[in-house]
Amino acid sequence: MSEMFSAGFVTFFGNILFILGTFVWLFALNWKLALVSTAVFPILVFFSIRFSRKLIEYYRLSRMELSALNAFLAENILGMRIVHLFNRIERHLLRFKEVSDRYTHYQISSVSVYAYFQPLITWCSGAGVALALAYGGGMALEGKLTTGELIAFTSYLLALFQPVREVVD
Repeated sequence: MSEMFSAGFVTFFGNILFILGTFVWLFALNWKLALVSTAVFPILVFFSIRFSRKLIEYYRLSRMELSALNAFLAENILGMRIVHLFNRIERHLLRFKEVSDRYTHYQISSVSVYAYFQPLITWCSGAGVALALAYGGGMALEGKLTTGELIAFTSYLLALFQPVREVVD
């Protein structure tokens, strides 16, 4: 908890500032190219919010089931003699399987949501760079943009997507 409240918030706000600063810098370099290349960003924000809500729910349910599993194990380890004495081994194994299966279900669900989200970020990143190269390449051919400016712009654009991943995490 201490780690989350100290380093977690610092990382979160640092990433938000980095995203905002990068947006400002992209628009300062070339506002037309920035508009075109960040057109995928609203899609990314929409799905980030949607996926993060599901991830929060599954992580919460998973932690609750892990607590139930730990409590069950602690009770049964301490009461092992009584379980054997009253011949309740099968019943306790069935209860353990139920709690363990629920925990496994929520863990797999959270990993599945995350597995869909990561490629979406990669796709948005690739689409943004493709738009920047297509539009910026045309501008460079017309002499409205230098090759160096296009490379710098693309580098900043690529750097924009990693903090988005971290914020959602």
